[in-house]
Amino acid sequence: MAVPDLTAPQTSLATPQIFRARTVREMQLLKADSRPLPAVGRDFVRADRLLVRVAAYGPGAAPKVSVKLLSRVGQMMTEFAGAAAPADGGVSDFEVPLSGLASGEYILQIDATGEGGDAQELVAIRVTG
Repeated sequence: MAVPDLTAPQTSLATPQIFRARTVREMQLLKADSRPLPAVGRDFVRADRLLVRVAAYGPGAAPKVSVKLLSRVGQMMTEFAGAAAPADGGVSDFEVPLSGLASGEYILQIDATGEGGDAQELVAIRVTG
């Protein structure tokens, strides 16, 4: 687990949390829950929808966070729009549907851009039948 140095004048990301929802109702409950339990593994089925929650920190205004889905070899496949983080900092949420993906391994690239520079975190996931 990476613990960011919040005293440094640079943009940094907290460890991303990934939550699994199997239905639209489960996704709604995840978003409404202030303390949901993240998924332990990184293996998911195509019927799952992921909620990626990540906090970004930095000097000045809250950093802008984006999530991209990369293929196993690092080619960008798509970028996901997320709910904006509060102006005073906090977490950004991104919904990642897996239904259109073939079985295989993928990378979630999480980027934060702010006044203190850029930060990046990579999370590997596996999609099965």
